[in-house]
Amino acid sequence: MLEGSIEYYNRKTVDMLYYKAVAPSKGYSSMPINQGDMYNRGLELSLTSNVYHTKDIDVNLNFNLTSVKNRITSIEEYTSGQAIYKEGGSIYTAYLREFAGVYASDKIGTKDNNVAGLTYADGINLIEGDALYYVDPDKGDYTVTNVWNNANRSDRGDTLADIYGGFGLQANAYGFDASIQFAYQMGGKIYDSAYQAQMSSDASNNWNMDIQNAWTPENTNTNIPRLDLAVSDSQYSSTRFLVSSDYLCLNNVTVGYTLPKELTAKLNINRLRFYFSGENLALWSHRDGLDPRRSTGGGIQSVTSAYATGQYSALRTITGGVSVSF
Repeated sequence: MLEGSIEYYNRKTVDMLYYKAVAPSKGYSSMPINQGDMYNRGLELSLTSNVYHTKDIDVNLNFNLTSVKNRITSIEEYTSGQAIYKEGGSIYTAYLREFAGVYASDKIGTKDNNVAGLTYADGINLIEGDALYYVDPDKGDYTVTNVWNNANRSDRGDTLADIYGGFGLQANAYGFDASIQFAYQMGGKIYDSAYQAQMSSDASNNWNMDIQNAWTPENTNTNIPRLDLAVSDSQYSSTRFLVSSDYLCLNNVTVGYTLPKELTAKLNINRLRFYFSGENLALWSHRDGLDPRRSTGGGIQSVTSAYATGQYSALRTITGGVSVSF
C-alpha cells in the first residue's frame, strides 16, 4: 500500500524592508525603506508505504522532499557582504571573486591545476604558487590576475538547495521495534569560512589537514596556494571556499523491545518496553567538519556573514530507558 500527498505553494512578499545606503554627509550611513518584491515557489511531496505486513511483522517506509525557488521580482540592485540582490536573482545569490587556480609555470598548457589556456592580465608579477583570480567574468573578461583587489566580484548564482527532505524505515517484529530516519539536501552551495580560516598562512591559526597539500617547489600539482605570511591575497574570500552544501544525516536510530502481555499481566503492568535511541549520529558532507544544516536557506548565512562563527552542530545524544504503563 502506498499513500502520499503533493502540494504546490506560491508565496509573494512585497515592500520588503531593508537599509539603503546613503551619503554619510546626511549624518547617518543608511536608512530603512520598504522597497522590493519577491516570491517563493515550490513543491512538497510526502510518501509512506507499508511494504510488508503479517500477523507478527510490519514494515513501513517514508520519504519526503521539498523543492523551493526564490526570485526577486522588484528591487533596487545592491550588495551586502558577499551577496547581491537584483531583479531576476535570488536573495541567496553569492557574489564573489572567481578563483582560477594556482600559478605553476611547469603546469602551463596542461590540464593540471586549472591553469590550462589561461590568459594573464597585463603587468602582473607572477610568483610560483600564487592564487589566481578571473578579472571580471560578468563582463566576459576571463584574463587572470594574482592581485585579489584587481579581480571583480561576479554573480555565482543561487546557493539555495534544489531539494531537501528525509526518508526512513519503521519495523515491528515479534515484540521488537526499530526505526531509522535520515535527512538530506542536494543541489546547493555554501561558503565555508571556517575552512577558509583554517587554510590561512598564519601559523597562529588551527590548520586543516589540507594545508599539507599547499604549493611547494616539490608539489606543484595542487589547487592550494603556497604558504606565505607576506601575501594574504590567497586567503581572501572567493569561490575557492564556495562548496557543495549537499549532505546526508543520520538523524535518529531507535531500537526497542516490548515484553509479551502474558508476562506483564502477571505483574499488573499493561505495557513494559525497553529501548535505546541515538540522535544526530552521523553526517556526511563535502568535507569533515562542514555542517550545512547550520546555515538557513542552503547557504545564505554563510554567504552574507562569517560561517560557523560561535556555532556548534546539533549534539549527538544517546539514551536508553524503560517505558511502563499500567
